[in-house]
Amino acid sequence: MKKKVCLAMSLLMLAGTVPAQAETIGEAEQITFTAKVGTKELYRNRSRIPLDAAIYIKDGYAMLPLRAFLTSIDNGTMHWEKETKLAWMMLRGNTVTCDIEKNSITVNGEPIEVSGRMDIRDGRIFVPLRNWKNILNGCGYTVADTDIIWDAEEKTATVQLLDDSKVIEIPADAPRMTGEGRKASYTMSLSSEYDEIENIGDGYFIATKEERGRIKSYYLLDSKGERLLSYEKDGIEYLGNAGEGYLRVKYENGETALIDRSGKEQFRTAEYSIYQVSEGHVRVSNRDKMGFLDLQGNEITPFLYDTVWIFSEGMAEVAIYEETGGKPVPRYGFIDRDGNEVVSPKYKESRDFHDGVAAVQTADGWGYIDKTGKEMLMPQYAWAGDFTDGKAFVTEKNGKTWLIDKSGKKVQFITEGLPVIQAGENSSVVIQVPLADWGYGDDMTGCPYYNQKGEKLNLTEIALLDAVDGIAVAYDWVTHKRFYIDESGKQCIADTFDGVDAFLDGYAVVRKAITGTDGKKDVEWGIIKR
Repeated sequence: MKKKVCLAMSLLMLAGTVPAQAETIGEAEQITFTAKVGTKELYRNRSRIPLDAAIYIKDGYAMLPLRAFLTSIDNGTMHWEKETKLAWMMLRGNTVTCDIEKNSITVNGEPIEVSGRMDIRDGRIFVPLRNWKNILNGCGYTVADTDIIWDAEEKTATVQLLDDSKVIEIPADAPRMTGEGRKASYTMSLSSEYDEIENIGDGYFIATKEERGRIKSYYLLDSKGERLLSYEKDGIEYLGNAGEGYLRVKYENGETALIDRSGKEQFRTAEYSIYQVSEGHVRVSNRDKMGFLDLQGNEITPFLYDTVWIFSEGMAEVAIYEETGGKPVPRYGFIDRDGNEVVSPKYKESRDFHDGVAAVQTADGWGYIDKTGKEMLMPQYAWAGDFTDGKAFVTEKNGKTWLIDKSGKKVQFITEGLPVIQAGENSSVVIQVPLADWGYGDDMTGCPYYNQKGEKLNLTEIALLDAVDGIAVAYDWVTHKRFYIDESGKQCIADTFDGVDAFLDGYAVVRKAITGTDGKKDVEWGIIKR
């Protein structure tokens, strides 16, 4: 599949309020940065941070290198658009944008007052020292006017700030461990026999054992941990889930095979690489193109496309790459199960069909098409989500996010400002994200979620994990343990774990860290049922 957000969430919205009041743990740290003009040295307290460009004075302002100072504060990340001379960076989940030509700075879209002019020297961006007060305060630090110090005699710049990133404020409605609920019902007891176990659905699991840090053996397990299939590393490179009850095996001789869960081989091929099964079609690639085979290995669609994705509602996305400006640029379309091209590859981007509708993007923005290829909503949006029960989230080019119906009618205003993405494919929830995380589903801790009523959901780290069949994974801020809660937010399984997966088809994989008699650390893996 294309790289998309994979934060799976159900309609389960957790409203429990276990602790009565918010709590705070941890202590803030006072940090002092010092930098001397004419040198390439920056100090964080007493720790030296070497720079690749010297600090200098311009128009009476001490100029600090943006990237170096940013990373020394909080391992921040910066992106530079050379053509537009626009730099944007992430600092503690906040988006800071510096437009060098306009000499403007925004924090989370809000402009701040700029002192002096930013500069580019020796390929590095420099920002006048005085601006860091407003930048840091906008990113959640505490900086006063007296914390930005310039010593004219020593030509030394000092920035003092209070770093409270280690101070955790636990929301009043954050699920907390109480030890209540039933004991976990293990179908496979905790054991360090395997180095990893993956739940592939329908009560089946793939387990691996390692030797010297490399996978030595693969096993297909049932829910009780019984081995159904065993593959030693010698002879095969990989055993993985192909979906719809099938597995794929890649052999060291270059062949790949599609097998069922009894180990019966459907077909083996050296011509194709096997990926996934969807709606009875096997997604494969040859040396040049991608297409689909049937379950016996016969070609059922022409291999005309550079990329194809899995079928959804009888339609599969396809792409052809065109050379534009010396670079391959994809154009997206759709085929049906028989390989007929329903929508020729012409869109800049597209997504799977959901609710009979697919989102597509042109130069004019995002819109929607039906299964005949007709544009039912003309491309016009800055972003468009999948339809669910006749409704979808869209963001207009003015930054406002709405819930619309299939006629394009605005049903509910959601939010305005930072962009949003869907919390999961075909999800009825969206998450507001910083620009750096747009569309990639990285760490979303602290980002607000909204439901189809436009309500902001007070979720903590729980929002990053799966909620399935009325049971969700929760996180305790104090003990750093994972546990399970029900729709009310109460702990429903008394056990706690160092790692848990969401329930899938009635089962979940759990793990606990242990220390052996020899003092070595290890992990025990187990399977529990709902």
